[in-house]
Amino acid sequence: MTQAFPLHWPEHWPKTPPHKRARSKFDTPLVTARDELLRELRLMGATHIVISSYLQLRQDGLPYANQRQPDDPAVAVWFYWRGEQRCIPCDRWDRVQDNINAIRHTVAAMRGVERWGTGEMLKRTAHVFDALPPPDASRHWHQVLGVSPHATESEIRAAYRQRATQWHPDHPDGDPDRMKELNAARDEALRHVRAA
Repeated sequence: MTQAFPLHWPEHWPKTPPHKRARSKFDTPLVTARDELLRELRLMGATHIVISSYLQLRQDGLPYANQRQPDDPAVAVWFYWRGEQRCIPCDRWDRVQDNINAIRHTVAAMRGVERWGTGEMLKRTAHVFDALPPPDASRHWHQVLGVSPHATESEIRAAYRQRATQWHPDHPDGDPDRMKELNAARDEALRHVRAA
């Protein structure tokens, strides 16, 4: 379950080292930044929104007033969009409200992409914000390939080709680790089919 406090950071997303954080030029109070982010997400069609940070919250979910900035100002916004859980994290800035504001601008840009008629590009690259854990070596080959444990060789090869298009390192959003996992799953699946 995603929590608002303490921070629930996506496992596969690297953190910015504290010495590389900067002061932003945003001049937006925390409450305004939060409300504007929620507005942008709702306009995009997001549901089940959780803004997670190290700010302590009251029982009504609002941050306590007059608390100091936490040592780690990171923010991770979790939500469901188009039937899948997504996460947009940000820890580039040295204040929580500035990281929230950066995420708000990201969501506004995503909405703009849809309005400007290039929404298909957004759909194809949306996996950047998937709330998925990193590749897990304990996953069974059929889970990695997304096929039945009784899949045929042709089904295995088709599933492999589909996923390889997405994860191949030559693809702009490719992921070498996922490609390695995919190759291993394909090899294991084919060995399983041939031994049957």
